[in-house]
Amino acid sequence: MAFRSISSMTKQERIMMRAEKFGMISSEEHKKAARAARVMPHTKRKGTVKANSSLMPLQTSSPTQQSLDHCTVKLLNQMPVVLPAGRLEEGASTALRLDTSLSTPENLPLLCLAGERGEMTLLGLAKDAELKSLEGRVSLIEPKDLCQGSIEPPAVGSTVVTLDTFWKAIQNLTDLVFKSTQETTLLVSKMDNLSKSLEVNKQETLAHFVQVIKDVAGLKDLTSAIIKDDNTIHQKLKRIENFNRRLNLRLLNFPRMSEITPVDLLRKYFLEILDFSSTNIPSLNKVYLLYSSKKRSIGFFLSGKGELWSN
Repeated sequence: MAFRSISSMTKQERIMMRAEKFGMISSEEHKKAARAARVMPHTKRKGTVKANSSLMPLQTSSPTQQSLDHCTVKLLNQMPVVLPAGRLEEGASTALRLDTSLSTPENLPLLCLAGERGEMTLLGLAKDAELKSLEGRVSLIEPKDLCQGSIEPPAVGSTVVTLDTFWKAIQNLTDLVFKSTQETTLLVSKMDNLSKSLEVNKQETLAHFVQVIKDVAGLKDLTSAIIKDDNTIHQKLKRIENFNRRLNLRLLNFPRMSEITPVDLLRKYFLEILDFSSTNIPSLNKVYLLYSSKKRSIGFFLSGKGELWSN
């Protein structure tokens, strides 16, 4: 048989070579399998591969892993257990057992042994603990009096949740709810008082608005009455003025004399022309000297005559 590199071998050839190496199959079987694997693809027949009864199937992911695991278990079972020399006393058995003289570290708490007899096994620990937890609904750690060691209480500030922490949380929540309820009640009472005061202010404001509207209406009536009174008074003044004009004394053809005032001119007229005594001259309030219009102004200036009004 010619030697071939491992990289050029097929997967089946590598598996058969490993099986022959560990003694799982004979060299003849390996040769037959190699001949069957070297058949050309166009001449290769389809068929089923018979399982080797000497190989026990294992629950692994691939046939290669199954063969390797089976071979490893087989070799471990065939290898004898060699104990250190000089450790066994006379009359001591070679069976494995627990040594009670061994001591555990000081800081490491001891756990209870699983099983009824206190045997520590790989499968018995989980199985017995699971049965106890299902039947009695207890934790995996048994009470202190049944255990060889004790469990230290949780340190301060740890995240372990216990009934005490639950109770404290419930009490804190109750106090917080009670405090918030009191604050809410106080806030509601303040809101009620504020709403009442706002309602009173609203009513007062509405009353003030009604009074202002009434005052504005009264002011309008008063203004209209004052306007009417003003018109009436103005008409009365006109009538009085017209009546006073009837009492005026109109004197015509008075000479124009710029050196004498109208009052002195009228007194001189009473004394010289009408021959009144100084005691008989009436009291003069106002004296006006009225000149003629522009059309007659030429003759007026030529003649030097005008009109004198007195009252």
